[in-house]
Amino acid sequence: MNESLLPGEKVLATRPANLMFGFEVDAAKLAANHPLLILPKLIPLLAKARSLGGKLHLTTYRLLFETHRLNSTRGTCSVFLPTIIYDEPVTGPFAGQWVVKTRAAGHRFAVRDPKELSQLLRQTQEKPLDAAELRTHVKGNLQKVSEGIGPLVESKDLESVIKEKRANALQLLGVMNAHDLLNP
Repeated sequence: MNESLLPGEKVLATRPANLMFGFEVDAAKLAANHPLLILPKLIPLLAKARSLGGKLHLTTYRLLFETHRLNSTRGTCSVFLPTIIYDEPVTGPFAGQWVVKTRAAGHRFAVRDPKELSQLLRQTQEKPLDAAELRTHVKGNLQKVSEGIGPLVESKDLESVIKEKRANALQLLGVMNAHDLLNP
């Protein structure tokens, strides 16, 4: 876990979790040259609804989800605290769920103690965070942000990468979350 942390980052909580995600890019709200403009039309070609098992870490900078080795899709994905616009714990008869939304994506975690995690997230968000410093850490450590997204974030032709299926859905989620932080 320590090898995945950014400089100055600390883990506040860790829980076993399942992640389901959806892409919700509102192209009307993006600038004309924003890198995510291509994604709304291409995401349906690649992303299929499914649940990924793993661990969810709440840190001082982000939510970091790491899949476990039994998944066919493996990797990590980060949701940065400054990009979260909504979170809500949802308790049901089977398992607690925690819905976390950014401008670009919706993340649904099946996790133990979603209310506790939501409260800890909100307390952490209340503390001042230097967003410019976080962006610098992210730009310099893309591999730690989400596995395999370095070439994707810097790609000039993301459309061909997606059409040729050289990226999995978790990597695209990581790209979207990174772009959401790096291009406010």
